[in-house]
Amino acid sequence: AGPEAIMPLTRAADGSLGVRAVGSMNGSAGLVYSPVYHIAIQNDGANGQIGPEAAGSLVQLIDQRVQAVMLSMRRDGGMLSG
Repeated sequence: AGPEAIMPLTRAADGSLGVRAVGSMNGSAGLVYSPVYHIAIQNDGANGQIGPEAAGSLVQLIDQRVQAVMLSMRRDGGMLSG
């Protein structure tokens, strides 16, 4: 064989034949997303700075947005689609 890869052909459930990535996103392997946020609040929010409640809301909004982006990327044609 030359520089090209030797890869097995796989037949999909729809009958198509081709090289396929093998693996499962719902097993122990796959995509792992584990955000860590470190937010230090030095102020009670009285002088225009963000307060603890607003900081908590911000973290919640960031989490929701990241989840939405990840879901979008897993759809057909997305960067994380199989």
